[in-house]
Amino acid sequence: MKMYIRKQALMSIVASFYNGQITREIIISYFKFLLNKKINQENIVEDETLLFFWWLIAICIDIYPRELRYDLDNSFKNNDYEYFKRLKSEMDFVLEIGEEVTLIRLNSYHDFDFIDDAMAELYAMRNGSNIFVG
Repeated sequence: MKMYIRKQALMSIVASFYNGQITREIIISYFKFLLNKKINQENIVEDETLLFFWWLIAICIDIYPRELRYDLDNSFKNNDYEYFKRLKSEMDFVLEIGEEVTLIRLNSYHDFDFIDDAMAELYAMRNGSNIFVG
């Protein structure tokens, strides 16, 4: 349960950016703090910790990681897990396609939409729909 809450907290930060409630600079600063104080200083051994850091790095990539490149490169260097190698390839791809295209991709992810009707959302999920009702 703790990991689910941590992941949702990260996603809510990006949703707040996506919906114009906070600036990209604020989340870049916060993610830089997490990368420097957590990932690069902790020995990632536990599966839950590894999963959280994987989510954090994936979300950093979703918002276009130009300002986080150094911190992310250190994370990849310090953690020799296959998960991180795949994320490194994704980061390189995103940096190549550019910020505008990356943010258009983010726009297509319904994970960052606010939920207006929780019951309709749960009903759609229960019925196997991957279309969010917003």
